[in-house]
Amino acid sequence: MSEEKGIFKFIEVVEKLNGLGIAAKALVAGPCDTPDVRQEVTAFVERSPTTRRYLGLVSGDAKAKFLRDTDIVLFPSSYANEAQPMVIFEALANGVPVLATTVGYIAEQLMGNPWSIQRESYVAKVTEQIKVWAEDADSFKESRRKAAATFASK
Repeated sequence: MSEEKGIFKFIEVVEKLNGLGIAAKALVAGPCDTPDVRQEVTAFVERSPTTRRYLGLVSGDAKAKFLRDTDIVLFPSSYANEAQPMVIFEALANGVPVLATTVGYIAEQLMGNPWSIQRESYVAKVTEQIKVWAEDADSFKESRRKAAATFASK
């Protein structure tokens, strides 16, 4: 993970949710690209170790379990050459909504779902969407259904 792949936006979203009283659990997956990123992720986890974990690289059976146990995937990339991140397809296949930026091919990958968001408004819009889902279980359940349907239509 890197700044370009959106780790700092991810951290900002989780901290905003916690500030709103939403007890968001956060699992950070993927290798850290630099010592600075690793330090920021470590500090993020240490601020709330009961609700935050750094998993490092997750693959194989562990990745499948991770996605089955995940409610929402945040993908706030600013990487201009983002192609088709496999994790987006894998999350959708598991009925997990993906809130992602509109870089590269991601908007097409999410097929018009309202989950592809401009980078400039990412934190505010994602925070608001998760707040809606936290307050309305039926809305979240419908979003999980829509995620699975998006994958099935690929």
